[in-house]
Amino acid sequence: MEKYPTNMSLEALVAQCSREINAAASGEAHSEQYWKELLCRATVQRDDAAREALLYHLRQLVRTLIGSHPRKELAYQVETEAYYVTRACEQFWQAAVAQEAALDRPSTALQYLRVSLNGVILDALRAHAHSEMIPSLDPVEKQGLEEKAGEGDQVCWKSICKLLPSEREQRAAYLLFCCGLQPGDIICLYPQEFNSLQEIARVRYTIIERLLAGEVNSIDAGQRTTPEESTD
Repeated sequence: MEKYPTNMSLEALVAQCSREINAAASGEAHSEQYWKELLCRATVQRDDAAREALLYHLRQLVRTLIGSHPRKELAYQVETEAYYVTRACEQFWQAAVAQEAALDRPSTALQYLRVSLNGVILDALRAHAHSEMIPSLDPVEKQGLEEKAGEGDQVCWKSICKLLPSEREQRAAYLLFCCGLQPGDIICLYPQEFNSLQEIARVRYTIIERLLAGEVNSIDAGQRTTPEESTD
């Protein structure tokens, strides 16, 4: 058997890839060669059929992850399932196109999808809560709430900065995780600072990969408001 089954038909490749993904999701021992090949065809070779096959599997995985998410019911009150599936898959695809090596492993790809979905859900819930609750507060109450939240945000932001030594990466992380912007939004709003989706996707994945590795266990994903000292 070839290490990389480049000569397989797409149908056969997808069938084998499904087995690898299912094994990875179940925590069973599995090969990685078929996943790698499908990912390569979809991204490096820009095979449209392979891309659709890959995205089909990603959508199915995200739907499964949503079904077991602890905030599923709240999430569905804010956005549709299709919204969460689309946004989580978009994040994965941006990282895949940037050729993130870690995504070559089905198990890591699943972890990335899980973290991406969680971030999308938390962003939606946070935005909804902000729009529903903050306007109802009087100025004094609002200021007190922001000051209280700022203490935890300082710790969160300092933890993120430790992962990213360059000011440019910290700026991208600020826009992504503190402002809640998507890579495409950053390109549109700050073209003078960023003109590459790949760079932004790389920063996003760097942080998520560190979090998955357990290097920053104290970051609360539900609180990502920027500390005042980082808004300049």
